[in-house]
Amino acid sequence: MRITNDINFYRGVTLNLAAGSKLIVDGGSLTDVSINYVGTPGTSIEIINNGSIKYLENQDFSVPLGTELEMNYGTIN
Repeated sequence: MRITNDINFYRGVTLNLAAGSKLIVDGGSLTDVSINYVGTPGTSIEIINNGSIKYLENQDFSVPLGTELEMNYGTIN
């Protein structure tokens, strides 16, 4: 899935990443998101072109074992 626009999530909405999935935030943003790693082997997140992920308040950022994170240029809050 490639995100090139700004997406605001309603509080309580969760983005589920299945094993082997790839999330690319390419200049867009995910705001008030909660990410659930349904399966981690082969899962990857890539943030490029000043993309950003802003987690739901009181939600901690984590990258489970088996997940790859690549940040060329962007932010995670």
